Amino acid sequence: HGSPASPRKFLKLLKNKEYRSQRGFYGKGLYTVWEMDDQISGGFYGKYLYKMNVKLYGFLIFDEEVCKKVYKKSLTILEQIKLMPNGQQIISKMKKLEKQIPGKHRFEISDYNKPLSVYVKDSELLPGELAQEYDQGGSALFFNKFFNTEIPGLVFHGKDGATVLIHNISSVIPLSWGYADGSDITQINWMNILDPSKWDQVVTK
Repeated sequence: HGSPASPRKFLKLLKNKEYRSQRGFYGKGLYTVWEMDDQISGGFYGKYLYKMNVKLYGFLIFDEEVCKKVYKKSLTILEQIKLMPNGQQIISKMKKLEKQIPGKHRFEISDYNKPLSVYVKDSELLPGELAQEYDQGGSALFFNKFFNTEIPGLVFHGKDGATVLIHNISSVIPLSWGYADGSDITQINWMNILDPSKWDQVVTK
């Protein structure tokens, strides 16, 4: 996760469950990635980088390989929803929305009972190509718009690559931090975020 917030402020925001972007492309939430890219390591989102553990069980996962690691097998989006404690309430809301939503967000519940293999990564769309019917980013945008408070998070390939968009901040365990100075991820000097003596270390590059 790239951020302008210092380790001290970042931990305080996490503790108070206040760390949710209001302006992200896919809606509110804490934006993280599981694959580092040049924008993040180069400081596009802020000069600080954070490593975290995130409990993904209960998240809606559109990436098939991640889904297999979390659930031990590939599950459709509808099957994943049914595993949630509030799954039936979510499905009931989907049935109501199915009849009410016009335009680009229009959908049928049966769409989400298709295998994850049909979902296209946004990075696989050609420049200028319109989103596919089953693109991961578009589906994440839909669920974040209409189910932001019901679903703990989303795992998908969006505009910034391999994205974990977190709604439930309590699922986050902060581990370490470093500076976004353009270094390759293997060269970043990661420091224990729970060690206050390192929080005010100056940038050396």
